[in-house]
Amino acid sequence: MQALRAILIGVVRGWPMVLVSGLSSVLLLGGFVLWLRIPDAKTWQIAFSAVAGFVLLFCALWVMAATVAYFRKLHSEGIRCLGRAFTGTWKRVPLLLLWVCAAMLLMRWVGGFADSTKSWADYFRSETPLWLRGGFSAHQLDVTLGCGLFLLEWVIVPGLLLPWGVSLVTRGVSVLWNGAAAEWRQAVSRWGYWLALLAGALLFTLVSDAMMEWQPKMQGFASEAASLAMRLITGYGLALVGAILAASAAAFVPRGEAAASPNVGGEAVL
Repeated sequence: MQALRAILIGVVRGWPMVLVSGLSSVLLLGGFVLWLRIPDAKTWQIAFSAVAGFVLLFCALWVMAATVAYFRKLHSEGIRCLGRAFTGTWKRVPLLLLWVCAAMLLMRWVGGFADSTKSWADYFRSETPLWLRGGFSAHQLDVTLGCGLFLLEWVIVPGLLLPWGVSLVTRGVSVLWNGAAAEWRQAVSRWGYWLALLAGALLFTLVSDAMMEWQPKMQGFASEAASLAMRLITGYGLALVGAILAASAAAFVPRGEAAASPNVGGEAVL
């Protein structure tokens, strides 16, 4: 589990990027809320809304690209440099946009099956022989299918796609025929990579959602407002840590492998 340990240490050592990503995400969220309030009664307002939306999208993808490039350099060479992480990745934002669109479409297609797990559970149980059917209930089968779809949507599909996204961000389109396959094979062959993705997915989805939806018994409006604010901040922070953990896992390259092969780790844009 040396890879998992290195990934976790990378998150701790990369605390400057964690802070920058957290602050950037808060600012972008605020910008998105303001963007929704832009009126669209006149032509110039529609044009301004389109430009503002493009700027917000570009900045969000730029932060994502810089985060991945930062952790790739941190893992492969032990170098921490925020400035070069941003200046060296803005040109790769269009590539990242294409990758994000493809990944989100595939993840949502897989996640769409979650709405019909109960129907599938009833069908599979009805087709199961009587001597085996008594060993489990339809609810248990429904939960099992739900867990399997969660792993498929939030761990397996992203885990298979993330190494390609990292390669595009750090080395450009040419990496697709010059080293990306080798990086992908080495990434998906590490157990630590998958465990880190699983932990990140749990923090990003279930744990953060549970924290935001938790409703402790409080007395008084002020106490309830403070509790809501703390739960929202904590849940948002847990989701951010989960995303950073996934970025660190996707960008992880052992220093020995990066030095031994120019196609692993590659010449990053930093």
